[in-house]
Amino acid sequence: MCEWGVDERRGASANKGAPNPQSLKVYHPGCYRQAAATGASALTAKPMNPPKSRPPFNPLPPGTQAVAQALRANETLGLLTQRIRDSQARLAALQPLLPPAMRALVKAGPIDAEAYTLLVGNQAVSAKLRQMLPALEAHLRTRGWDGPPLRIKLLSPG
Repeated sequence: MCEWGVDERRGASANKGAPNPQSLKVYHPGCYRQAAATGASALTAKPMNPPKSRPPFNPLPPGTQAVAQALRANETLGLLTQRIRDSQARLAALQPLLPPAMRALVKAGPIDAEAYTLLVGNQAVSAKLRQMLPALEAHLRTRGWDGPPLRIKLLSPG
């Protein structure tokens, strides 16, 4: 019997197998639901089994590398990771110059030989950034980034 069940010394009432209210120690819904589903009284209901512990789940087969480890091991992917970090660092340097309402709408884009791209969420932000381009490029030069010019690209909705 479930340790939360009825006090077996008093038994069940003659009320269609329902437990006597005075015989309940603590009401345990699992035992009563199980008893009601089978048509048995709470006294004859079997206790709920505790969940069995499982071994930890490992979704990866043995010998699989972590993503960071694979990025470090491959030269091309390592250069890509370095470009992404450089792009994010440039955006972080530009954040103080952006109006607070625009900061969430500007994302770091790719850096290539032609330009450093800022990705924006809408036309209004794009127009404002185009007005600010000379100041933003000058700020990047003062911070040590003399690379390609800035380019603004509108992100497609969706």
